[in-house]
Amino acid sequence: MAADQLEWDRLPTDITHLELQSMAIASDGTICVANSSAGVFKSVDGGRTWTETDFPARADAVLHPAQVAVTEDGTLYVATGTVIARSTDRGETWTYLDGLPVGFEIASLAISPNYVEDGTVVVGGNYRDNQILRSTDGGESWESVFEGAATDIEYAADLSALAFSPDFGSDQTL
Repeated sequence: MAADQLEWDRLPTDITHLELQSMAIASDGTICVANSSAGVFKSVDGGRTWTETDFPARADAVLHPAQVAVTEDGTLYVATGTVIARSTDRGETWTYLDGLPVGFEIASLAISPNYVEDGTVVVGGNYRDNQILRSTDGGESWESVFEGAATDIEYAADLSALAFSPDFGSDQTL
């Protein structure tokens, strides 16, 4: 290397110093954790070592906590702020899913237990976007399935948690 050239590299992130905002465990035991300002990390050895997945989006960790979910086939979904992305190769590459309404701030994320058959993903909005959006094609397109009352009271009506019934395939309960 010439004296006038510099090489830059990012220091590895020590996840023991992060506020982990979300965690999901894949059927093969892979653990995925997320922090909106640091990214998404995975462990294939029960949490002894961690690898950064190069999740491309970052957001304010306080205002926009990260959400992570994994399907039974290993597809990984991560949302933070107004961004949701999908990885079909355990976090090696990411695809932005851009069909959400412009500016929609994601407060929660859930995956159908029958995802391989139905491709269903849902996201809940924050107090300004008090609605639930559903995709039945793996996040390619979205439709509103619940709209709550809008409010100017910050954090008064976030849809901060969503869960599918384990029998969603037959009872269709979210």
